[in-house]
Formats: sequence, structure tokens, C-alpha cells
Amino acid sequence: MKLIYCSTGKKLSYILYLLLAYFLMIMWSPAHGQVPRSLQVGDRLPGVRLSGVMNHTSSTVSLSDFRGKVLILDFWASWCGPCIKMIPVLDSLQRQFDGKVQIFSVTKESEQQIRSFYLKYLRRNPQRITVPGVAADTVVSRLFDFNAVPHYVWVDPSGTVRAITGMEELTEANLSAMISGKVPSMTQKTDEQRIPYSAFYPLMLDGNGGDGSGMLYHSLLSRYTPGLGFGHSILRDSTSHFRITVKNCERAWFFKIAYSNAGILFNETNTIFQVRDKGRLTSSLVGGPYERWLQDGNGFCYELAVPLEKEKLAFELMQKDLRLFFPEYISAVETRDTTCLALRRISTSRALASTGGKTLLDLGPYEWKVSNATIKQIIRRLNYFQRLDKIVIDQTGYQGKFDMLLTAGYSDLKALNAELGKYGFALEPVQAPIQVLVIRDNDQP
Repeated sequence: MKLIYCSTGKKLSYILYLLLAYFLMIMWSPAHGQVPRSLQVGDRLPGVRLSGVMNHTSSTVSLSDFRGKVLILDFWASWCGPCIKMIPVLDSLQRQFDGKVQIFSVTKESEQQIRSFYLKYLRRNPQRITVPGVAADTVVSRLFDFNAVPHYVWVDPSGTVRAITGMEELTEANLSAMISGKVPSMTQKTDEQRIPYSAFYPLMLDGNGGDGSGMLYHSLLSRYTPGLGFGHSILRDSTSHFRITVKNCERAWFFKIAYSNAGILFNETNTIFQVRDKGRLTSSLVGGPYERWLQDGNGFCYELAVPLEKEKLAFELMQKDLRLFFPEYISAVETRDTTCLALRRISTSRALASTGGKTLLDLGPYEWKVSNATIKQIIRRLNYFQRLDKIVIDQTGYQGKFDMLLTAGYSDLKALNAELGKYGFALEPVQAPIQVLVIRDNDQP
């Protein structure tokens, strides 16, 4: 971005000009620690100029060009699942309210990354993307304080910020209200401030991930801890312990992790809930509503650390902890006939080979890149990230490492099979006995 200063119309002396330039440099340069306050609801959006604008009649625009319309700033990323889900929603809303609303996408990813993503996306979703936006942004993102996407800023036709929300508020009704001059009642998005955390040190000890005020038990179990983030880790840490750590997860994830100790990864595709109220164990909510559901007594943090020589006992100890802290449930691993997707070798006409080097497993929705990997590694990755709606099993009989490049991914099974066929593989539905995790109410037989 170029900063444009208006002339006063008077000639300044050379010395005065230098002093003015120095003053402006101090005011604008972050090197002097001048961090501008992030914009809040009620603030006026500055008319900063942006270059490299995509999907627009002009490659250079000013945010003030959109005055007279409701402006929605859409902060997003190509790796963000909810952001991708919102692409057709935003496109539909832009078409519906064209001339009255302008949706403008902003991402910190490079233009090359975004254009590459769009090409892959449009191969599976052929409608034209009408929402303009910028990539490699270093300007607009700095105007607002957020650490999670998607993130939406609502600006009224006069250029005043009226709301900052998550994806659930971006509806036809709310946009119609804004167009009519009203500010609809919407849940404001307030990202939690991140706090220091390292997976290689004990959780909540010496300020690592919080002060421990929510601790209930040591192993340990605590309530939802704002700012800690989400997820889990299983590792040998810096204190010579084997450590299982779970951060702000739902009850169901605790059971899935506790029983994934024999090379089996349990997820939605191989977990069976035989309970009256599944909503206490897991939720289909996403984004802000899911986070609030976790905060409302459904999210917990847990850590179990054992000496390395007791590593083999860790998962059994975690299962005992679950029986102690969630006694309303019983759980077990059972073998059941289940509809699966079997990866099979349907042809050996093409020799499989690897160029060696580092193993790469990039199994995206629209493209797969595999380098120096085994079938076992591919299937483990698919099942771990739940890329397909059924558990995948190996019926290839192939043990070697190989390279593979597919121009399709898990978003389209038919197209994926067409690409797999070039390498002599196919994913086919089969009925097979597999191990599943069963969670029951404790009063059931």
C-alpha cells in the first residue's frame, strides 16, 4: 500500500519538509512501537487503497469505493474448512444483493496459493466466483484483532463498522436488515486472546497454558480453558515422561483417544453411540456455536503423564480415568461387520515406483500428492482426518513405497476412483469385520 498525503497548497521550506516527513515516519512506522488500536464496532473504516484485487473490474481499489453499499469484509484461508463451505454461500448472497451489498474477501495467503486453490475448487464446483478480494494482505488484517477465521466485519453504507461476527450470522435476513438501515441483533465474534502453551511441558504448570485454576484432578482433568486452543498430543516430553494431553475437547474425543492404543484410530466412522443423549458426548455444531457448546460444560482439558518405562500402561490408565470421571458411560472395542471402503489392487499393468526422499502425504479435497509412502500410511492419514464417510481398509496386498499424483481428492469419490485407476487401485464398498468403539449408557446391559 502507498500512503498518499494531501498537499496544503503552500510551499514548505526544505527543512520544514524534512521535519514533517520525519514526524510522519514516526507516526506510521511500527519500528517505533506504535501499534494502532484495532477497529471496533462504531469506528469508521479508513479508505485504504489495495492493489492486486482479484475477481473485480479493477486491480486497484479503495475501501471507500464501496461507500453507499453494505460492505462485508470476509477474512478467510484456503486451508479452513468452514471458509471453503462459505464460498458458495457468499457467492449466492453477492448475486442476490448485487448493487446493495459488496462482499470483499481478504486473506494473508499468497496470490499464487489462492489462484491455485481456486483452480482446484472450480474443477469440482464449476460456478463462477463473483466475490472480489485480495491475497497476501498486510493492510486490512492489521485493522482488526482476530486469530481465527472465518471472520466477518460488517460496514454500513456510511463506512462505519456495525458488527464483527462469525459465519452463522451471515444470512439473507441480517443483510436485508442492514440494507434497510437497521443493525440486526447478532452474536458478536470475540476471539480469545492466546496464552502461552508448549506441548513438551506439563499443562498448567508454571503458566504453561494457564494458571491451573480450573484443575479438577491430577492425572489432570479441568474444565474448558479459554485461550488454550483445541486438539490433543501424544508424545515423549522434555521431562522423560510419556504424555497424553487433550485441550478443550468434547467427551467423545476422550474415549476415541483412550482406545486408540493398538494402531487403530477411532473417529466418527468407526465409533458407535448407543446412548439416549448423544448430544452430551458430541455435537455437529461448527464455528462459534460449537465453541460456545464446549464452554457450556461440554469441553474439558486432560493430561496424563507417566514415566517412559510405564508408557505401555498410559492408555489403560486413561480408560480408568474416564470410568472415574464419566461414570455415566461404559465403553469397549468390539468387532462388527461394517460397510467400509476397501482399497484394492485392480491392475498390476503399471509398475509402482518411488523416487525416494522425504515422505509426503498431501491428501486434499481436489488433489492428492504422495511421495515415498506406503498404502498403510495413506489409509492411516485418511482415517485419522476422516476424509471419507466410511472407514478405509487395505485389501491391496501391496507393501512397497511409491509416488502418486491425482487430480482428484476425497470430495468426489467417483473422480477419485478414476484417478486411482491409473495406478491400478480402486476404492470399493465392502462389508467387512472391523474393530469399532462402542460407547453405551452405563445402565444398559
